[in-house]
Amino acid sequence: MLDAQGRESAPSDIVSLDRVTPATSTAPLPPLLALSAPYTECTANDCAGHGGPGQAATVTMTRPAGDDRVIHGYQWRVTGGTYAQTTNGSLTWTPPTSGTYVVEVATVDVYGRVGPSTHLTFKVA
Repeated sequence: MLDAQGRESAPSDIVSLDRVTPATSTAPLPPLLALSAPYTECTANDCAGHGGPGQAATVTMTRPAGDDRVIHGYQWRVTGGTYAQTTNGSLTWTPPTSGTYVVEVATVDVYGRVGPSTHLTFKVA
């Protein structure tokens, strides 16, 4: 490397780099979601209300089999809200009123890439 006067600098130390996770060309896979009691996930044939306003809902996120990269956390939001992030495998949110809510979650890898989201729907009595 040359300085402003055109003089060569002393050699630099050798630099090595270890990746925290293998390089991939794609973002992480969507997480698998599980909803805690008293709430239950709506299905095509059943969307009964449970719990109630002010009673917290907890969603647990896990990575699907085959996605072994190191992740930073999860990006999530509930029905039209703003995105929030968590670095652990769960989120807790308290519904303010009765009604149907959709939780949308995406995995964020250590390089900041946000994968495709997945969602679950539940109804608050």
